[in-house]
Amino acid sequence: GGDTPAPSAEAAAAERARRERQGRETKELEGLAIQRRMMGNFGGMGEVIDAKLEAGVRKMREERRAATDERVRRVCQQAAAMADMPAGDGDGEAASVRGVPSMDIQLSDGRVSIGEVSVARRSPIEKSLVPSPSFVPIAGHVALLREMLLEWEGGGHLLLLGDQGVGKNKLADKLLQLLRAEREYVQLHRDTTVASLTLAPCLEGGIVSWRDSPLVRAARLGRVLVVDEADKAPLE
Repeated sequence: GGDTPAPSAEAAAAERARRERQGRETKELEGLAIQRRMMGNFGGMGEVIDAKLEAGVRKMREERRAATDERVRRVCQQAAAMADMPAGDGDGEAASVRGVPSMDIQLSDGRVSIGEVSVARRSPIEKSLVPSPSFVPIAGHVALLREMLLEWEGGGHLLLLGDQGVGKNKLADKLLQLLRAEREYVQLHRDTTVASLTLAPCLEGGIVSWRDSPLVRAARLGRVLVVDEADKAPLE
């Protein structure tokens, strides 16, 4: 595993370019969908647009599946390579083995870097909202953090999937700690409603009042919203 090279800066740039291209293609499909709703099947054009939409969606699904497979392969290679490295202190201590660059978590000059991915850290107003998890930098988790940091840099939303107890919340909290990002948290369940996602009850002096929910606070104040147990929410 130690002979596997770490991902290059060119690979990171290619990943960002892929996401940008996919964003443009999504906008084009959205435009076609709007056009379809507005014109119906006037002059038989509806069927033509439907065919374009179907082909576009199919292409995006195939590309996303291929990108996901490649990401899983890359994480496994990184973890295997890192497992052979001497342990660093996780705070800027570089380490390498058999030509594999350091994949330590490095903090310097207001930036966080993992491998060749480097992102600016935030300046939190409410420091108590920045998570401070207990974290052991094992190879697999650091490799996943690098992928999460790359997605953050591209402005994408993160969806973490996995069995219970594998460390999804831990990774999310560690990423926000490294970025010094304020966190709002909401846990979904089968009784979650739109109203409960926008307003939260608060008891003060024996009187129940309503305040902005974590979702609204995150949107209004520019914080990061962590949505836990998203699969438990009702489809409606």
